[in-house]
Amino acid sequence: MPERPDNPCSVLVIDDDRVARADMATVLERAGYVVTTREPRAPDNGYWVHDVAVVALEATYGDEARYSDLVDQLVARFPPNTVIVTSLAVDAGRWHRGCVPIWTLAPTNFFDAVLKALASHAKARQKRKCFVIMPFSDQQGVTDYWTDFFESTIKQAVIETGRYECARSDPAIGPILPDLIQNLLEADVVIADLTGSNANVFYELGLRHAEPGTAILISQDKPVFAVSTEKYSQYTPTYDGLRKLAKQIQRALFHIDDQLTRHSKMATFSNVSKAIDARRKTAVDDCYRDTRLRLEALRKQDRWQELLEAIPTLSPVFAEQSQTQRERALALHQLGRGRDAEDVLKALLARPDHADTLGMLGRVHKDRWRELREGPDRMAAKTELDKAIQAYRRGFAENPGSVYAGVNAATLMAIRDPTDAELQDLYRALGDLLRERVAASSCDYFDLSSSLELALLMKRADAAELSLRVALEAACEPWQLESTARNLELLAASRSPHDDQAACLLKVEAQLRERARQLRVQAR
Repeated sequence: MPERPDNPCSVLVIDDDRVARADMATVLERAGYVVTTREPRAPDNGYWVHDVAVVALEATYGDEARYSDLVDQLVARFPPNTVIVTSLAVDAGRWHRGCVPIWTLAPTNFFDAVLKALASHAKARQKRKCFVIMPFSDQQGVTDYWTDFFESTIKQAVIETGRYECARSDPAIGPILPDLIQNLLEADVVIADLTGSNANVFYELGLRHAEPGTAILISQDKPVFAVSTEKYSQYTPTYDGLRKLAKQIQRALFHIDDQLTRHSKMATFSNVSKAIDARRKTAVDDCYRDTRLRLEALRKQDRWQELLEAIPTLSPVFAEQSQTQRERALALHQLGRGRDAEDVLKALLARPDHADTLGMLGRVHKDRWRELREGPDRMAAKTELDKAIQAYRRGFAENPGSVYAGVNAATLMAIRDPTDAELQDLYRALGDLLRERVAASSCDYFDLSSSLELALLMKRADAAELSLRVALEAACEPWQLESTARNLELLAASRSPHDDQAACLLKVEAQLRERARQLRVQAR
């Protein structure tokens, strides 16, 4: 049996056999792992926190295609850095993520195969090294400020990721020390504070650039030396400014770790399963990433016609993927071809991964309702509103982790009938989900803005004020704020002009639009 891990990882066991789940959990816990079990159809709340997922589903001979579809759906629920271990060596070429088919490790014993896969992962699961270079004193020669800043902001942010250890060089006068050079060259990530354009910091950054590596640049002011080819985050040394900086550092570290993990996983994948050509898999992944970035860039710039024309030029492997087809439907919708968009989305509902498709179908009906609600055909408007609510509720039911579908369903239901008895259950489910999301270091703007919308729906002024403040701080794109503002505008329009809540909604909407305007000005 593999030796007990020194740094046990958390393992999620997904098995459609209750007894097998329990047996696997017992074996893994005895081996020193932290284990959670789930049924394949269970809600995926919290799946992201697990380092490894063991997916063991029943598959009969000749039924590998169905098995592959089920695994494909489950794999899509995990972030890129989660190691997926499967119980059958199916064709992984069609998956976006590499999966380890454990039968290649121990063909005759399922438990031994899983333990070998986890032992291999645990050995490679050492925390990455983050090294910080920064000034040791300000113009008055006081070192306490930089020491406090390092300990309370940078080091704390790095350690909270759970993936890095953090250190900096000791204050010293004289030549650059050999151990400093070694740390600069061997660290997985270097964080460089360029405040004051300190000569030593720039010299050390130059040493870092002598070898391939990753550096995160921060500064309180614009550096005197040219760093035009490098992106840096400018921050203010205030409480809010340092909180924002900590979040920016964590986002960058998570991204870097995911990239390093992905490349490491791809480098070792061919040793686990010779049936998969790792070099070809890497090329496919790179092509997929570049394609997604290309389409995303067109979408962010509202270049809908170009996006629509680009999709037929893609490889059929990418063009027919559900995500690409949803991009196509969105482009059609934005170009005023709502019926065509609806046809594309309805065709996608026949595929297994259709929770996101339902969310987009809800948006099509919601926008159509917005166009009809002030017109003479009130019955047609009501029909579109009902269809939008139905689509969003189905999407949330099939994927209880979909904040987007849940919040939109709640908002439209509150507009249709604020006294709807089912609203309280929906509010409660969304509240539990959002508390978990916001508490996580990986939460994004839409988690925060959804908390804002829910607080306003539930008429909780204090919670709304706090959520608004952090959402305004987290927003980095104008369209994010404008999307939230449109939802609040719809909600306010459904209330009486003399209603206190309507005034509150309009006030928050105005703040969101003003921040969006500021971001557009800054981007010029």
